[in-house]
Amino acid sequence: LVNWTSLGFQIVADFEDGQEVLEYLKDNEVDVILTDIKMTFVSGLDLARYVNEQKLSTKVVLISGYKDFEYARQAVNYNVVQYLLKPISLKDINRVFTEIRKEIDRERELQKRQEDHQKKFNELISFMRDQFFTDLVLGALKNRHEMNKRLDMLDLNLDTENSPCCLWTATIDRYEEFINENWQYGKDAFCKTIANIFCTAKSELKYQFINRREGKFKILIIGTPNMSKTDFINKIESDIEYARDNAEKLLGIKLASFHADFYENLYALAINTPKRVKGEPDYINYKDLSEDIEEHLLDQQKLLMTH
Repeated sequence: LVNWTSLGFQIVADFEDGQEVLEYLKDNEVDVILTDIKMTFVSGLDLARYVNEQKLSTKVVLISGYKDFEYARQAVNYNVVQYLLKPISLKDINRVFTEIRKEIDRERELQKRQEDHQKKFNELISFMRDQFFTDLVLGALKNRHEMNKRLDMLDLNLDTENSPCCLWTATIDRYEEFINENWQYGKDAFCKTIANIFCTAKSELKYQFINRREGKFKILIIGTPNMSKTDFINKIESDIEYARDNAEKLLGIKLASFHADFYENLYALAINTPKRVKGEPDYINYKDLSEDIEEHLLDQQKLLMTH
């Protein structure tokens, strides 16, 4: 009797008792249930209570006789959206379901906006986390209070006082040749791939990529709280060896270690007090002095933008 399509709905199932509805709802999502309040085994109120307890988005419309109306009012606690009193007119059906359709459309639009906002928020948080580590490495976060405040704001569970860290520089052999001849997904995707290669190690260490010049990466490596320097260095060497093997097997590229500075903790990194590994030279063996100057200027530019 009802032209459901014109109201924006489609009947997906109909049953003679609420018990069958309960079974159906276990595996199927529906927008609306239109049900008699009284049925043989499971009543309309039972259905409304189930929908409410399971926190389903399904809306329930109860059909009741006049003498059952007070009984039906109990369903207000179960978020029943509408009551239809017998005898039911098509006009009432059209009115009620037109309102419900508008409400569903509003809810879905709101949900879509919330999902869009959440996506943008997640992207922003990811960007701000990357910026936090960049600021840390460039010396823009030397105040302990400010550092801890940003850690809390970005939900970064890091121990700034007791976790050793290392700033490691890696180079990609024959980078330009590989990018131009063997890689077709863009340089950003390549950087993410290199980062993922480290993540596959399932290491207890945290690796944060501070991407610099093409073919050269600065990577901040953070240990677990109170990890000894020996354990930290051994773990780094093991992870880097694992990453080198994967890079060669998966991409056919060679990942070369270039230089490493070790720090007692993140705060020591922020104020730039490196402690070198015993036996490590006190100079950086840059291939070309112009490369050193260019990198230094890039650092200064980022630092200026941060401030």
